[in-house]
Amino acid sequence: MRKRRLHAVLFVAALGLVAAACSSGPGALPKVPEIKAAATTTTIGVDYSQIDLKAVAGRTTSTAVPFGPGKATLRGVVVGEGGLIPGASVILERFVGGATAVTTLTTGEDGSWTMPNVLGGRYRVRAFRQPDLAQTTASVLFVGAAETKQVDLRVKNVGGLAIASSFAPDPPQIFRDTQLVVLVSQKTVDAQGVVRAQPLPDEIVDLVGSSSWRVVSANPVVTDSQGHAVWIVRCREVGRNPLAVTVGTQSIPLDVKDCVDPTVGDTTTTSEVTSTTEV
Repeated sequence: MRKRRLHAVLFVAALGLVAAACSSGPGALPKVPEIKAAATTTTIGVDYSQIDLKAVAGRTTSTAVPFGPGKATLRGVVVGEGGLIPGASVILERFVGGATAVTTLTTGEDGSWTMPNVLGGRYRVRAFRQPDLAQTTASVLFVGAAETKQVDLRVKNVGGLAIASSFAPDPPQIFRDTQLVVLVSQKTVDAQGVVRAQPLPDEIVDLVGSSSWRVVSANPVVTDSQGHAVWIVRCREVGRNPLAVTVGTQSIPLDVKDCVDPTVGDTTTTSEVTSTTEV
């Protein structure tokens, strides 16, 4: 019996030694890591709508530029070549820094217009009437806070047929072929008072001029889809030799430089080639 008790005591002691060795010795089992709760995130932002913000010293700005109310007055008349122009549009612009206010008035039967109760400052004013009257240079002025400013505007007829020409070579050389291109267009004034040119296709254009010119190609010609009329011409005399084009009932002179002699200083003799047509 004593042997059995001794064996039991020794067995328990041995278990204790094994447990101690396993917990601290070189062959000890790794400790199970502690599990921590993962950090949580949310997409809901902080609501600042109920938080009072402190006022910041400064100035209030606005992109809107007012015309008034004020104590100044702008007024005037629109005048054309034939006198006062009723039904003309008058565009007023008021500038404050980099911002602009714009308004449009219409002249009365007597050609007059007025803009009362406005603020002072820098203004730009221009007038036009579709389809052919425009003020090509706007009036720029400063108006005092309580000033009555008279601003009379002059328009001119900018509509109608427009002709532009180019020569190659330029200036033309005597007895040598020169290509002449003429652009035929119709000028009109649009709804913003801007003068625009619209090319005229399928127009019959006749080239006319002094006897110093010969036309090597066909004449008259018809403008293409871009409003261009093209000829081959030859100048026969040094100096100024006028040329013009006729479109419908209108004859318009061309801007032509004086013809030059490319052989000046050269011993080569130049002569005109025949089989040409007088302009």
